Amino acid sequence: MAAELDAGLAEHGRQRDSLTGQLPVALRKRYEMLLERRKGLAVVEARNGACLGCHMQLPPQLFNRLYVAKEVQNCPHCNRLLYLGEQG
Repeated sequence: MAAELDAGLAEHGRQRDSLTGQLPVALRKRYEMLLERRKGLAVVEARNGACLGCHMQLPPQLFNRLYVAKEVQNCPHCNRLLYLGEQG
């Protein structure tokens, strides 16, 4: 059982490394820094106007930008990268 979990984690790590290799350098460095500083949680969902990483309310304009923005948005409180979940 533990060996299966280790193999699964290793596979997910390889997939993450492959995907992060495709990011622009500045964004990749920011992601890696957040990953290290935020205990492995660099990208979090924004839901009901709040960051689910730090559970702080986001400024309304920032939350609205998640619906239309093409660039990556980050939480002004914890700096994690935000994405908009299905529930918004």
